[in-house]
Amino acid sequence: MLTIYLQMIDSQDEKDKFEELYYKYNKLMFYVAKKTLNRDEDAADAVNDAFLLIAKNFRKIGIIDSKETRNFVAVIARNAAIDIYRKRRNSEALIDPVIPQNNDSLNINDFDIVDYHLVLEAVQELSEHYRDVVYLYYVEGYRTTEIANMLHLQVDNVRKRLQRGREILIAALGDE
Repeated sequence: MLTIYLQMIDSQDEKDKFEELYYKYNKLMFYVAKKTLNRDEDAADAVNDAFLLIAKNFRKIGIIDSKETRNFVAVIARNAAIDIYRKRRNSEALIDPVIPQNNDSLNINDFDIVDYHLVLEAVQELSEHYRDVVYLYYVEGYRTTEIANMLHLQVDNVRKRLQRGREILIAALGDE
């Protein structure tokens, strides 16, 4: 399967980087997917779907050996597993995403707050409905269209979740 993913990437440097990501996070992604799906075959399908999505958006991946990348691939694997679960069961099953504890890259320009760690803790407290979208937008820096593609949502749905998630965060953080 790795060769299929590598064909989607242009430069040799990026291919080498993707190969490093593949070998570093393959088992983590399988674990995350299996936690949702409970079957090895389904989890393997979810990991394949996740790697296809990552290969399509690979230009956004920074340092391979970082908390941000680790958490990003875990979120993508989790959502790929949920998509498979929904297709097979016509039901919704969510588990908690992996959110970094410390992250200096949080974009807090939309918040009148200095302490990004406080914002990140508040993001962790959001309901599952908003958490992934807010995390991918504010922490990872993805655009709404990219998030919609990754999570298989409509762009308007992503924007609404961001709006409501932002309102909840601002209310939760209050005067801090």
